[in-house]
Amino acid sequence: MLGKKFAQNNALVMLSALCTYRMVLNSSNRKNMLEGLKMATKDAAHVLINDGISLYNCENFFQIYFDYLSKIKRFQLSTFKSLREGSSHRDSRNEMASTLKICDGLLDEKARVVKVLSQVKGKFKSSSYTVPWGFLDIQAAGKKMEENDFKAICGPAEARQTLVYTLALADLFARIPILYPLVDTITQLLPESTDALFLRKSSVLLTRSFTQLTIAIKEGNESRKQALGRQIFTDCNKNLKRITNHPIKQSFEADPYFFLSRVSILTFGSYEANEQKVMLLNSLKAMQQVAKLDVTKNHIYTESAQDLVRKISNLMAE
Repeated sequence: MLGKKFAQNNALVMLSALCTYRMVLNSSNRKNMLEGLKMATKDAAHVLINDGISLYNCENFFQIYFDYLSKIKRFQLSTFKSLREGSSHRDSRNEMASTLKICDGLLDEKARVVKVLSQVKGKFKSSSYTVPWGFLDIQAAGKKMEENDFKAICGPAEARQTLVYTLALADLFARIPILYPLVDTITQLLPESTDALFLRKSSVLLTRSFTQLTIAIKEGNESRKQALGRQIFTDCNKNLKRITNHPIKQSFEADPYFFLSRVSILTFGSYEANEQKVMLLNSLKAMQQVAKLDVTKNHIYTESAQDLVRKISNLMAE
């Protein structure tokens, strides 16, 4: 009753999502269970997208979302098995095989989500677990960072911490298609006046594009694969022009280089020879730059770069 009366109240919408989730989780009716979990996932996502970010809400969303995916996968496997036993469903089998790969790819993000949420929770006081930090808090944190006022309180913590927490979560959101509108909102709120802010923001956007690319590949959507590959390649080169000779100490500083190389490898064979050659040559140069600019203690990015150089060189020979 309250949910209907206050349809935009995030606390009530999340409570509704949790109630739906728990009621249908053990349902014996598979169709109703999937529909109920779909509804709960959409409601929980609605809360985050509509200015309802809190650790409590994030954990609830991820729990519902990954349970929904696991139930979808179980249904897909059962359907695929019955299709495989028939002799006249080749197209349906191929389509189901693609959707299984997509579902597997999305489920693979669960371990990362659990790890990052655990790390962020460790930085919070227990009393702050349910406290939302709104879009205005995120925007204020970005401005305070530009002003070098790192200690100013913005939402749940000091400006630097709030921004780091937000970016850590945004990287997770960028891997989940239903939360793409939230990624847009967050990245539009963040400034990019310094190289560090620019690189952190662009890393989130590149992660989203790369997630879309991997989905397109699993779908077998060649035209979308080509378009996304070009977009990521262009965005990476644009980012690298801004940060020429910027030392690499953290992952977000290495991301434009590695995304550039990985997209060239993933899309190999999708373009005309000359265009493909340009992409691979650019990737080789990028990996050489990583080795040159890596200032981490154990040169952790250099080893990965050398591995990619070998793969790119093999493709060049091919």
